Amino acid sequence: MSQPESVVVVETTATVAERSPNPRTTPRLHALPAANDGWKMLLKKEVLRFWRVSFQTIAAPVLTAVLYLLIFGHVLSDRVQVYPGVSYVAFLVPGLVMMSMLQNAFANSASSLVQSKIMGNLVFTLLTPLSAWQWFVAYVGAAIARGLLVGLGVYLVTLFYAAPQAAAPLWIFAFALLGSGLMGVLGLLA
Repeated sequence: MSQPESVVVVETTATVAERSPNPRTTPRLHALPAANDGWKMLLKKEVLRFWRVSFQTIAAPVLTAVLYLLIFGHVLSDRVQVYPGVSYVAFLVPGLVMMSMLQNAFANSASSLVQSKIMGNLVFTLLTPLSAWQWFVAYVGAAIARGLLVGLGVYLVTLFYAAPQAAAPLWIFAFALLGSGLMGVLGLLA
């Protein structure tokens, strides 16, 4: 696997001896274009940031949603009938999945910049030759990844408590992706 290319500086003069301290005769430096994959490295850094503490960032929200489901599902399942043929627990599952996804997508992008600033490594990230769009894609992409992972975890665990009933799975995925992206963007603004 090849290493990512960096900016290569090429001098226009033939030898070092020809250099002159005079600014008019100082050789100009030309930067060759580097590989446009800096955003991929920042995305990988952000995904690894929350993956290293996955017990706190993935497992804890899943456990919170399951506890919510168990408590409210047990207390209210006999007292509340949402729709005929739909149990209260089955009614709660989609809302819990989406709530967990949106909450964690927002938390990921909001906490990332603040954490980098507090830790003192934001300066090193700012020194990289990334455009604003590359920063945006990397941070929002990591927020979407965390949101989708938490949502998938909540959904898989809640399968033990309620049978899945999905009328339009592609729309579910589209709303999950767009919702996580929107909350990731709002987290960057916060």
